[in-house]
Amino acid sequence: MTRPTGATNMDLSRRPWLVRAAVNAGYLAVCLAVTVYARTILGLGGST
Repeated sequence: MTRPTGATNMDLSRRPWLVRAAVNAGYLAVCLAVTVYARTILGLGGST
């Protein structure tokens, strides 16, 4: 009984929604962080 070396890749290919969810979550997190950071910088610059 030998397990194939590509078991993990096969598992990921069978569940593309999981990969898409992770990518979307990371993308939204980065966008949110950039937006908040930009607003903070613009807010400080405008108030000063």
